[in-house]
Amino acid sequence: MALGSVGILSPGEMGAAVGRSLLSKGYTVVAALNGRSERTRTLAARHGIGNVGSIDQLVRQCDVILSILAPSAASVAAQQVSAAMRATAARPLFVDCNSIAPQTARKAADSVSAAGGRFLDAAFIGPPPGGTVATRLYVAGPDATELRALETDHIEIRVLGADPGLASALRICYSAFGEGLLAVAAELLVAAERFGIEQSLRAELLENRGTAYEWFMRLLPSITARAQRSAREMEEVALAIEALGLTPKPFQGVADLYRWIAEAQSTRPGSSDFDSGSGRELIQRLGQV
Repeated sequence: MALGSVGILSPGEMGAAVGRSLLSKGYTVVAALNGRSERTRTLAARHGIGNVGSIDQLVRQCDVILSILAPSAASVAAQQVSAAMRATAARPLFVDCNSIAPQTARKAADSVSAAGGRFLDAAFIGPPPGGTVATRLYVAGPDATELRALETDHIEIRVLGADPGLASALRICYSAFGEGLLAVAAELLVAAERFGIEQSLRAELLENRGTAYEWFMRLLPSITARAQRSAREMEEVALAIEALGLTPKPFQGVADLYRWIAEAQSTRPGSSDFDSGSGRELIQRLGQV
């Protein structure tokens, strides 16, 4: 099946950048923006992504739909697209690129398959496409090699196998390393701030764990903007880990920590300060919450 038109559900920061990269290769790229936020509409317009209005129209007009959403919206999106397939009799290839547990991906696959559609499990790793570092899109499922047609100068597509869930498994394990370690580091640094031994701990970390400490401090200021999303992502990690017979508790705790950071940001007077400054300044602000 030739892939000429691509639907982006939905053009947030990652989705809009993916759309722009595909436009540069000559694809028609559209989104269903009915009910979407002003920010999403602005991002779509800025990157040249067309608006077809409804999900029904997206299903009618596209050869492939890339679902690129917050983890909490992934299952609903798959159900909406499945319903649109039934209503329109159109059958675009549906590619779930969300950070979800393998079992969540397989439920989405069942929904799309029941509607007569085709499903691929996928996972983006890396920054939004367009920079100097290539963004990798891992994909799994029957006919996964078909998606290689969407490779661009900024998107590299790697096929994992025929089993839907493999790409989701890779994504959540990768995310748990980054988001999980960063959350644990943040909590320990806040604890040191409240104990009153932050300077001593920082000196020891710089002397003995300098590279890791500098990495944590460089990334810490970015965690507040995505705290709610990270909390939901860690819940998906916990679901996946528990299904393997392992304990989900560390990742449930990390999800709790991200929810605490999100709540601290939203309730503290002058909470916009959380979005700026250095890692040390963020820890000091969280230490005062």
